[in-house]
Amino acid sequence: MKLSELVRDAGLQGPAGAFTSASTLRLGRAAGTLLRRRGEHRGPVLVGRGGDGAELGVRDGLCQGLVMSGFDVVDLGHVDGALFLLALGEEAASGGALIGSSGESVQAIFFGGSEALEDEPLVELTQLAEGGGFCVGCGSLTLRPFFGGAGKVGASNTRGEA
Repeated sequence: MKLSELVRDAGLQGPAGAFTSASTLRLGRAAGTLLRRRGEHRGPVLVGRGGDGAELGVRDGLCQGLVMSGFDVVDLGHVDGALFLLALGEEAASGGALIGSSGESVQAIFFGGSEALEDEPLVELTQLAEGGGFCVGCGSLTLRPFFGGAGKVGASNTRGEA
């Protein structure tokens, strides 16, 4: 299944099997490239997740692809939508991805700054992921759960689990 076939009103959605390791890596690289093209490189890219675990592979590929595009990525771990939006604002993030799952379905919502990508930018993201031509850089990945209300992203998770 092509990524462009997963485009919905609020992000990408489809069966967990449609999000392969290779496609999520390409999606992360495309997201980083698109953020750079749009001039969104002022802070880290945040990644949050919620669901029953089917979203973990998507998170891993997105994070790896974003890092390969030169972005510092902060994995917030398990976070709900409201806290994710709060973190985007408090961290002055370049963008982010909120990934959820339920049963065999996975959904990923992408943000440029604090605005969700919809319509044309979302189609551009999937076309770039399918076609290539990615930015190249060297970023970093940090695991830091977001607790909200403390003003910043929480302390690093030393267990290596988000």
